[in-house]
Amino acid sequence: MKVLLLTPRYPYKVDGGGLLKTKKIIDFLSRYVDLKIVSLNTDLNNLACSDAHVEYPLKEQVYNPNALNLIKSYFKNTPLSIARNNSPPLYNDINSLINDADVIFVDHFIMYQYIPKSTNKKIILHQHNAEYKIWSRRANNEDNIIKRIILSFEALRVKKFEKKICGNANLIYSSPNDKDALINIGIPPEKIKITYHLGDDSLLQYPISKFDELNNDIVFLGNLFWEPNLDGLTWFLAHIWPLILDKTGNSKIYIIGNISDNIKNLLLESKNVVVCGFVDDLNTILSKCKVFISPLRFGSGMKVKNITALYKGMPIVTTSIGAEGIDLVNGVNAFIHDDPDSFSKAIIKLLDDPKLCQSMATNARNLAEKKYSWDKNLTKLLEGIQK
Repeated sequence: MKVLLLTPRYPYKVDGGGLLKTKKIIDFLSRYVDLKIVSLNTDLNNLACSDAHVEYPLKEQVYNPNALNLIKSYFKNTPLSIARNNSPPLYNDINSLINDADVIFVDHFIMYQYIPKSTNKKIILHQHNAEYKIWSRRANNEDNIIKRIILSFEALRVKKFEKKICGNANLIYSSPNDKDALINIGIPPEKIKITYHLGDDSLLQYPISKFDELNNDIVFLGNLFWEPNLDGLTWFLAHIWPLILDKTGNSKIYIIGNISDNIKNLLLESKNVVVCGFVDDLNTILSKCKVFISPLRFGSGMKVKNITALYKGMPIVTTSIGAEGIDLVNGVNAFIHDDPDSFSKAIIKLLDDPKLCQSMATNARNLAEKKYSWDKNLTKLLEGIQK
């Protein structure tokens, strides 16, 4: 069986949960089907071109999410994220690429723009997020009235596009919480199958830390080029971290993930912050921290960072949005709070109680081993393709 996989970014370097899922899908499907991958790349001098993988150019000035491109997207009557990922050469070649395939696997909603209306091939849409939820939640968290209006309007445009493409697809894969969000905009539930966006399961090989031997340090994991991560972390450092330092004094927060120099300098203005950047071996940092934080205020899908913490066996403190789609139980394998005071108290409680950390970490690891298996998850994707 020939499968054409359309994805916006090839996972040369896995620096986020979305790319991890894409890499796992590519590696798994390559073992069972004749897979051809089509992706986009802004590095115009290094475009892949082989029988198995073809990249199409994406102009940097088009890809930038600036005000000019937003205005241009209004004239094109298309959401900004769709306009930013528009590659005319791919539009020119898409019919021949599709004609040579039995099934089209669309990885991310922004790639559905390339599917011709006239195609009769089976189309599977893999939703990493319910995109409209990200925009609407971002708008709700915005204090600036002008920005809130712009974000709310963009949420409506994304919702309209998302409803259209989900209606056209033959089959949709999404996380449990995103399935509910898609049903809420009119997508038939029978068209949607559940998939899990999982984490770095290599951490399962390491023993759970002995928390009574650790310093009172915490850790954040996330690509800081992704707006929900940056928003959540800056909110935490401004409103929660000072409350923790008032009680613990010498705690440190380790920040793992891709980051720009400007954002790094901004974060370092807070006390006791250690910016690690991208880390190949997560265990080197996670193993010396007592608490894993995930202070997300908007977003969608499953938060891969929290699954990674489950694999490692760490107590998690997160928000209700961070916990979506995952079997986290408040007080059992995580603490779930949305306000700064409760969030900080949960962290302090864990830092003061190694036995509680040990218990919650064990519960976290048990959940990961029981429910969140990559092989089982990817096998369900393969079944949908082959059906």
